[in-house]
Amino acid sequence: MEWTPLTAILLSLCLASRASAAAGKSDYAVRVTLRVMPPIDREALNDDFQEAVVLKETAKFWEIKATLHPDRSIPIQANPNWRRDDAGMTEYLKPGPSTNWDEKLRQDILAELKEAGIDPEAMDDKELVEKVAHWAHRRAKYLDKMSGSHDVYFPNGEPQILPGLEPHFERGKGSSDWSDAQQFEHVVLGKSMFYHRTTGSCTSYATYQATILRALGIPTRIIIAIPILDASDPTQLKLLSGIRDSNVRQAVVQAASEAGESFNSHTFNEVYVGKRWVRLNYNRLGQPILDPKLLGLMVHVKTFNDLAEANLAQSWGLRFGLGRKDDVFRWNNPYTALKISDSGFSTQAARALKNAGSGNASSRPAVTAGESIIPKGMDLRLRYDADLNGLKNRAGFNHHGRRIPDVVIFSLTNADGASADFWLYGPKTPAGGRQEDTLLFTAKNERETVFYPLEQVVKNRPQDLMELFKSAELPDKLYKRISDRLSPFLPSAAGRTALPDPSLVPDWIDRATLVAGRIDLTTSDDGREDFIWPGRVEAGDARGNRAIFAVQKDGSAMLAFAWKGEPQSRHHYYVLPEILATYPDELAELVKAVKLRDTLNAHDQGVVRRFLSRFAPAPGNP
Repeated sequence: MEWTPLTAILLSLCLASRASAAAGKSDYAVRVTLRVMPPIDREALNDDFQEAVVLKETAKFWEIKATLHPDRSIPIQANPNWRRDDAGMTEYLKPGPSTNWDEKLRQDILAELKEAGIDPEAMDDKELVEKVAHWAHRRAKYLDKMSGSHDVYFPNGEPQILPGLEPHFERGKGSSDWSDAQQFEHVVLGKSMFYHRTTGSCTSYATYQATILRALGIPTRIIIAIPILDASDPTQLKLLSGIRDSNVRQAVVQAASEAGESFNSHTFNEVYVGKRWVRLNYNRLGQPILDPKLLGLMVHVKTFNDLAEANLAQSWGLRFGLGRKDDVFRWNNPYTALKISDSGFSTQAARALKNAGSGNASSRPAVTAGESIIPKGMDLRLRYDADLNGLKNRAGFNHHGRRIPDVVIFSLTNADGASADFWLYGPKTPAGGRQEDTLLFTAKNERETVFYPLEQVVKNRPQDLMELFKSAELPDKLYKRISDRLSPFLPSAAGRTALPDPSLVPDWIDRATLVAGRIDLTTSDDGREDFIWPGRVEAGDARGNRAIFAVQKDGSAMLAFAWKGEPQSRHHYYVLPEILATYPDELAELVKAVKLRDTLNAHDQGVVRRFLSRFAPAPGNP
């Protein structure tokens, strides 16, 4: 290699980076200039992980320049004398309008902790926070469609819906039968959330957790973080070229890809542990600012003690609830990036990506026919919890602050809190978002999730799906609804071939308007047109859904149903012998209901009809 001044510079930078990594230190930093819609706190802009200055302040936005340190790791020390040392931090211990703990709640929390084998009196602050955080997370049900924290303000210390946000608040109710007061109890007020064992979005959960920890004497506050850019704006995504460290850039890109065009921020807690403030994200004590599964690279913009003092409804709430945009924030979020750059070399980004598991399709583990994908030791006594998800396509499904259009979430959970989740995407999922049907396994500590492409699982490890559903406790009525969405493997996997009120044709197929033409039909080499397989006939209804009749090269016949716009990997396949054994009458009615296109001549009509007759043979001629 030729020795040049540039070679010397690069070598010196490499050696400096290695020396820094060996010492456990890093000079790596990301600098970002942002415009953010208030409310913002000046004090929140400077903490252990970032320094920031306000360049401009207007009624519409604050322009800030932040220097972020993704490699910084703050040691979490334990303080055994925390009760004595922290007793004077009353600002972060007292109840508030939403963090409304009282002595009765404190006693009820202690009673439940005792049953769980957790004794606060015998623990230092670090151990107590870690154990209580996991316990609190397990006992609360997250209702994904339930929201409202950003719609509420607190005149006279009582929650009320901000005028103008009533329709948005109504859409976010956990049940259409609930009153406004009942929704407040489930999503806004910490004490009643504890007794109901439910929470809504991340802001709701942060209130719930702060209420519990304050009742136990742990100083707790609530913070808001945003990503370094609005992923819904293609121009801002181009700014990522300013991040030269490939691992950091990949972490940010991965999070931006998951966020898509959604409203994207995160609210979580800080706790006073070991005589310093430490971030607590759900049950993760010591949440870093670089996380491919959470915002990518986050900027701390606000700290508050209680939702009543956050003033979110008056700004972010109105923007989100009413869909407002303006000349400053023209895209989907109340922030916009102007400049992004970095300096130095990151020592932690590669580790963060590895710990995050595979967040995008390209980095998910491949499914082979060999080793089982089911985590070792996972209790497969699984149950479906209707409070966690619904079998409906929901526009704008909210998952921990990320909105994902047109998706069905189906979760099976066990008593340990581990889960197997199916994410099934519909045709309305936008390009650039994650659109591949996915099977996720989440460990009981809920800090490790592994993603598998469902298509690969069906192809290479169908036995694992059989094992998952074989022991699952599913009511027959619910099982039928699920089987429509997760066929072909579910019916045989669970060993339920006979269902109450069996129906072959999904309810989203309009049999009355099915029309077929001559599609992919072949004849034999000698021209005999009664030998017309392999081949396929598609009958489409007025909505664009399809019933597909197919005969393979080996002579086997299959029937499939497809939603409008779904790829072939999402078709619902049935093998003809199984249909004839279970749904012979309905199959015959389906074949009879198929009309032929007017454009077909008499010859082609005969070919198509002979092909379809294979699917509904005369009685006695199976």
